[in-house]
Amino acid sequence: MRRYAFVLFAILVAGYAGATTYNSPQIDGTVSVGPSDWDEDEFLLDDANDDSRYHEADIDDIYVTWDSTNFYIGVKTNLAPGGYGNGYVVFIDTDAHLASITGATDFTNANFYPRHITFSGMGADLVIGGWSFQSPFDVRYCSDPTRTQRVPAFVSNFNPGMRSFEVMIPWASIYPDAENVVAEGASLKIVVVSVGGDNSGAYDAAPNSSHDADGDGIPDESDPDLAP
Repeated sequence: MRRYAFVLFAILVAGYAGATTYNSPQIDGTVSVGPSDWDEDEFLLDDANDDSRYHEADIDDIYVTWDSTNFYIGVKTNLAPGGYGNGYVVFIDTDAHLASITGATDFTNANFYPRHITFSGMGADLVIGGWSFQSPFDVRYCSDPTRTQRVPAFVSNFNPGMRSFEVMIPWASIYPDAENVVAEGASLKIVVVSVGGDNSGAYDAAPNSSHDADGDGIPDESDPDLAP
């Protein structure tokens, strides 16, 4: 049986195109565009909702915004809860503006959502994870993925019927040593994945896995980095 370790690309969040962010959407689990929720220009990524190897286990849309106090992310998916279910995990590189990679690049032996997932060009400092819309999503520091620690003061919620979840993380928790000041030029990189049980890989990734150039949800057989 071939064991896949997905190497994932990342979205760079650093004043992305068209954004005029300064917004505080409701963290009620429902990702919607409206006066009291998300703005249209906070729509970060439209991922294909039919490119998962396991059919409906897809990431669909990703929204991102912030205000002076908090960072917000909202994710729409394509699979309603039920059956065995699957998990959704968000990896965030909080210092993508640095020349060197400082966060975790391999989650094979993590103590929170251990999966055969590795990164190229980023290191995850925060991880968000939840299983099949059954309980609120957790947020943890993960620079050492074998010893993750819960992030203080975050808020998360989900809506099983809408197949979506939202998370708010205070800047003071993202940058606890910054004395409540986010460094000028600070950038985040984000990867969102749907996953199976422990020690599986990614069913879908947004942005797509670098091992799935044709976007069919299956690692490319011609990829020399995949071990038999």
